[in-house]
Amino acid sequence: MEVIISVSGNGFYVYDDQLNQTQVSDSILLKFAGFCDADNDDFPEIIYEVKEGSRYYLTARNILDSVVFKLPLVKNNESYSIADKENNGKVDILLNSNGYLNNIELVENSKIWSWEGELGNLKINGMFMQPAFYKSNDTVYWSDNISIPDTFEIPAGATVIVKPGTHVYAKEGAEFIVFGKLIAKGTEFHPINFTANIMGAGKSHWGGITAKTNGIVQLEYCQIENAVVGLFLYSSKPANVENNTFKNNRVGLCAYASSPRIIENYFTQNSISIACQASSRPYLVGGTFSNVPYYNGIINNDTAIAMYNSIPSIKNGHNDIYNDTLGIYLIFINDSPLNKLNISSNYYGSSDTNAVKSHLYPSSNFIIIPLLNSAQTNFKNLTASGPEELLGIAYTLQHEQQYESAIQVFEQLIQTFPESNEALFSITGEFECFREGGLSWSEFIVNMDNMLQDTVINTSLEKYASEYKNLALRIDGQFLEAIRNYEALLKNPVSYYDSLYAIINLSNALIESGRYKSTTIPEGIDLSLRANDVSHIIRTKELLFSKLKDKSGRLKKEGCVKIERVYPNPTNSSFTTEYTTRHEGITIIELYSSSGIKVLSKQVNNKPGQNMYYVDNSITAISFLKPGIYLLKVTNNNLFDSQRIIIY
Repeated sequence: MEVIISVSGNGFYVYDDQLNQTQVSDSILLKFAGFCDADNDDFPEIIYEVKEGSRYYLTARNILDSVVFKLPLVKNNESYSIADKENNGKVDILLNSNGYLNNIELVENSKIWSWEGELGNLKINGMFMQPAFYKSNDTVYWSDNISIPDTFEIPAGATVIVKPGTHVYAKEGAEFIVFGKLIAKGTEFHPINFTANIMGAGKSHWGGITAKTNGIVQLEYCQIENAVVGLFLYSSKPANVENNTFKNNRVGLCAYASSPRIIENYFTQNSISIACQASSRPYLVGGTFSNVPYYNGIINNDTAIAMYNSIPSIKNGHNDIYNDTLGIYLIFINDSPLNKLNISSNYYGSSDTNAVKSHLYPSSNFIIIPLLNSAQTNFKNLTASGPEELLGIAYTLQHEQQYESAIQVFEQLIQTFPESNEALFSITGEFECFREGGLSWSEFIVNMDNMLQDTVINTSLEKYASEYKNLALRIDGQFLEAIRNYEALLKNPVSYYDSLYAIINLSNALIESGRYKSTTIPEGIDLSLRANDVSHIIRTKELLFSKLKDKSGRLKKEGCVKIERVYPNPTNSSFTTEYTTRHEGITIIELYSSSGIKVLSKQVNNKPGQNMYYVDNSITAISFLKPGIYLLKVTNNNLFDSQRIIIY
C-alpha cells in the first residue's frame, strides 16, 4: 500500500511501505479530484486539475507517471464526483461548473476506486485510523486502528466487540467508560492493544478503561499501557481478568467495591499494579478452599498490591511478586485487618524471610510461610528481546512436535531480525524441524535459497544458510549439487576455516555418494591458505581424500554400537549423546578435533540397548575449545560409531 499526498503547487508525492518518496506529477497541480481505473488496466489513476498557459485541464496520471487522459475545463476549481452513475460499466466524472452539471464518460470497463480489496486493501473508507463508535442497542465490531480522541462512553444496551490484533489509541487524558458491554478477546499471538496515542497532542497518560456498576468488561490477551488507571472496575459484577498485560500505568488495575478474578496476568513497570478499595476482594487464587493457583506475574513495579480497607485473596496463588531491586510488594494504606493476612505459597524473589518482609508494610501483618523458592510463571521471559521471545516460541512448538508452526516462527525470526544471533539458531532449528518431522527437504532447500538471494543478510547468516542447504541436499540424495557448491567455495575461499570446513564437507559428500573423485584439484587448495596452516591442511586433506579402508570387519557386526543422535548440535556448552549398544560393558566416549587431537576421553558402563551420556562443559571445559568441527566417537567391544559436532 502506498501513501499519496497532494500538495498544491508542488504535485503529488508517493510514499511506499518503506516511506521511500517519489514525485510523480505536474508541479502546477491545482486541485486533487480523486482516483479511478480510467483505462481498465487494474491500476488506479490519480485524477487532478492542472493549468497550462491560460487553459485548465482535468488530467489522469498513473503511478508510472504516464498521462492517461487530459480533458479541457471551462474554469478551475470545479467540484467533482466519480461514479458509474448509469451502471453501464463506464466511469462517469461529474463536474459542477457554476451550477451546471457536466458529465465525462470514460472508456468501456473503466472502474471506480474500490476500498473492498479489488484494487487495494484499505478498510473503513480508506481511513488509517477510525474514531471509536457504537450503535444504540446493537453490536459493533472494532478492527485495525481505533482512535479515542476524547472521553468515550459505551451506553447501556450497546455492545462493542474488539477483534484480535486491533490497536486502540487514546488521546492524553481521554477516558473509556463502559455502561454497556465491552468484549476484547485477543489471542496469544494477536493481542489487542490499548495505549496512549503518541501521534496526538500529548505523550502522557490517557484515562484508561472504566467499567461502571452495570457495565461488563471482558478482557483476554489485551495489553493496556500508559493509562492513569488501566482497568477501573467500579462496583461492577465479578469478572475474570485473564491473560492480559498491564504496563507503564500509574495504576494497572483498580478494584473499587469489586471482586474480580485475576488470572495469569502480567503487571510490570506500573506505579501500583493492583489497587483494591472500598471492601474489595480481588482473587489471585481460586477454588472453594483457595487451592487453585492463578499464576500472575507482578514483577518490577513500584508497588505490587496496595490495599485501602480491602483484603485480597492470595494464599496458595503461586503468583510471582517481586522486583529486581527495591519496591513494595504488599502494603496496607490505612486500616490493617485484625488478623494477619496469609500470603504464603507465592514467590517473592527470595527464600530469605527477612528479605521478603522488608518489602511488606507493615511486615508484622502478614503470614508468608511457606515461601516458594522459585519463579512460578514465565512472565519474566517477557522482558527478553524480540528475537529471544520468538526463538522461545519456536522451540516450544518444536518440542510439542508442531513442526510446521515452529518453522513459520523460525522463518519470521530470520526475516524480522536477520542481524541477531537468534537468526543463526533459527536456521539450525528449522533444519531440525524438517528432520524430526520427516518433512520434504526440497521445501527447506527453497527456504535457504530464498534467504541466500536476500541482499540484506549478513555473512554469518549466509554461511549458515549455505551449510545447511548443502547438508539437506546430501540427505535428499542430491550429491552432485552439494559437491559443486563445496568445490566452488574451495576455488574462491573466504578464510582458512571456510576452506577447512569445505574440504571436510566435500570429502563426506563424496563418501556418502559413493564417489571418490572431485573435479577440484586438491593441490590448488594449499595456495589459498596461510603459510603456517599449510602443513595442517595438507595432512587433513590426505586423510580425507584417501581411499576408504576395508571395513568388512566392522560391517559384519553393524549395529553393535550406534550413535542415535547428538543434541544440541551446534553447541557452545554442554551436549548429550544417545547411543545403542548390543553388549553390556565399558563404552569409551571420545572427542577429536579436526586435526586429530583427542580433547576428551571418558569411560562409562553401559547396558544393552539405549544409553545416554551427558557432556558437561563445567567438567570437560569444552567451552574453552576453539570453534570448529569435532568428531565424536563412541567405542564398544572394539567397534565404534562416530558423528560430527559443531562447537561455536
